[in-house]
Amino acid sequence: MANGTEGLGAWLSFAVQLLVATASSFGNPRLAALVSTAPSGTPLAMLAADARNAEAGIGLEERQEKLLLFVEDTARGLAATAAFVSACWLAARAGCGVWTVLGSGFAAYFLWTSSTEARELQLACVLSLVMVTAWVVAVIERPRASSSTL
Repeated sequence: MANGTEGLGAWLSFAVQLLVATASSFGNPRLAALVSTAPSGTPLAMLAADARNAEAGIGLEERQEKLLLFVEDTARGLAATAAFVSACWLAARAGCGVWTVLGSGFAAYFLWTSSTEARELQLACVLSLVMVTAWVVAVIERPRASSSTL
């Protein structure tokens, strides 16, 4: 790529994994979770796609249009990720083990990604309300552990 992002994705992925492992080993699961969900791949993919479009000689107006489509598709992916996290949260709250929690999350993710756009918009509104409510309840009701690890 002409914009200098060659190899950056691999280094960034390694750095994120190292930070997650370090935070987890020092008993800071909140930091590990925050680092693991930081936007790293999306900006790199955006830069790579724009560089390919520029190298192909695509004009600025069409590149802007493609950028908008990329961001819209990223929002759809984010909604699917929110469905994953919500299902994981519900399964964990129900006392399920890690494999059931992950299975629930992936089931919700794939159900979400297979839905139609009109349905996504309706579900996004409902999911947003559920997630905010669940987060508030979790913050209020969650017991504070003195030390925990992932």
